Amino acid sequence: MIHEIDLRSLTEQGWQRNNAAEFQKRKVRLLFGLGSIVLLIIIGKYSLPPYQKVLIGLIFVTMVGTVFLLMACKCPNCGAVPAGEAISLSSEIRYTKGVNPFAKRCGCCGFYLSQKYLEHRIEEENAKRSL
Repeated sequence: MIHEIDLRSLTEQGWQRNNAAEFQKRKVRLLFGLGSIVLLIIIGKYSLPPYQKVLIGLIFVTMVGTVFLLMACKCPNCGAVPAGEAISLSSEIRYTKGVNPFAKRCGCCGFYLSQKYLEHRIEEENAKRSL
């Protein structure tokens, strides 16, 4: 269960924006690593044989780096890995789909991980307040 966060407070909004910005940086690094692997594989397929060994080495090094980036793709607030849930029988028994770098909120602490979703929720909160 995700904790409710009071977005009426400007201080809380600032914490949430900082958290979402930090997670965004981690997500961009991860996507850059994955894109680099794909690019190196495409270049390796069409390169000359002497350079293919070098490219295989670069692909391996990039894959290892991307695995470390994947491990760093955690909530900046609590350090939990945002996972895509498939089944949740209770708070202790869960089956997950793995790491979700496109999560909107942290399933552990409830902090926002998506800047776009956070801004949408702040606008909703402001609209409720103005009524």
